[in-house]
Amino acid sequence: MNKGKRWLLLAAGLIAMLGAHLAIAAEMKHGTLVTEHLASSILRENHIGLDPNRSIKVYLPPGYAGSHKSYPVVYYFHNTYWSPEKMFEDG
Repeated sequence: MNKGKRWLLLAAGLIAMLGAHLAIAAEMKHGTLVTEHLASSILRENHIGLDPNRSIKVYLPPGYAGSHKSYPVVYYFHNTYWSPEKMFEDG
């Protein structure tokens, strides 16, 4: 194998490794969106037929799982006719 071909293979390997590293870094940078479920005691006896079993979306920042830090919280309440899934589908 000539020197130019070896150099090209080496460069291609390095580019592939760099691409994989950047993909992993991008995942870590964006955090995670998880769905949790809870039973609302307030909605248990509502008179308009709302389901007291609710699902909520929670955004966990990058590194949250392994961190012991406190993070700020922002609550966003969608209206009665939406769901957390619909809220994220519409952007």
